Amino acid sequence: MLKIVLVTTLYPAFSGQGRGEVSYALHDMATRWREKVDLLVVRPQVVSLRQGRDPRIVPGATSIEGVTVFNLFVRKFPKRPLFFPAVPQFALTKTGFRPDIVIGHLGYNHLFAARLADHIQRPLIAGVHMGDIFSTPGMLGEERLGTILAGAAAVSCRSAPVADHLSRRYPGLAQKVFVAPSGIEKRLIQDAETVMRKVRSWKEGGRM
Repeated sequence: MLKIVLVTTLYPAFSGQGRGEVSYALHDMATRWREKVDLLVVRPQVVSLRQGRDPRIVPGATSIEGVTVFNLFVRKFPKRPLFFPAVPQFALTKTGFRPDIVIGHLGYNHLFAARLADHIQRPLIAGVHMGDIFSTPGMLGEERLGTILAGAAAVSCRSAPVADHLSRRYPGLAQKVFVAPSGIEKRLIQDAETVMRKVRSWKEGGRM
């Protein structure tokens, strides 16, 4: 069975956390993977040196519908992408988990995942959103983000526009980039003309 570490903050931190507070999209996919994938979610919670942490989130491992989630508080230095601890290998030390692949997902997690993959010498896959195109370079630095993505075995983009943006910004990634549309079945994705026709119909009071 394939063993994967997913480093992401876009995941519930505890059982029963409200869906209005956090997205369950990755968790819903993870519960479907369980028969084929052994998954550990490492969930860094970045807080500044002056900021208190959310008391509802307990550091360490917890189980959410059979998926192990390791909550890890990471302190960030003000105005600089410097963190303590710098590498979330504590999650692997505490759980004894030995992954085959490390996946980094969104924002600072790309840095944490890259350092973890380098530390344990495993392939890295970067999961990139549109937010990474516009926000993450400001969080990590343009050059550092480019270095992380260049070192990844593959770069999974949430949509074709994300892949296009990324390939133009970092031309050397062209052979690594592929599109994984958030688990949405291709048959459910409608073309722009169909969508606009529905919008016009709704505005006119009809339904399609």
